[in-house]
Amino acid sequence: MKYGVHRLTWGNLFDPDNLGLFFQQAKATGASTVEFRPPDPALNGDDRKTAEIRKMAEDAGIEMLFCYG
Repeated sequence: MKYGVHRLTWGNLFDPDNLGLFFQQAKATGASTVEFRPPDPALNGDDRKTAEIRKMAEDAGIEMLFCYG
């Protein structure tokens, strides 16, 4: 079984410019997944930045799940 958190759980602690810290914080709570709106670089087609975000999640041991809303 996997446990995860939704970005809104973090409220004002979520910093979209520091997803690495967000992934580390989520992992520290025991989560293995995080659900959040796709980051702007992914929506804007920035493959380089999207790959960096993916690597940050992988390095933290986090699986990303995306939602809209």
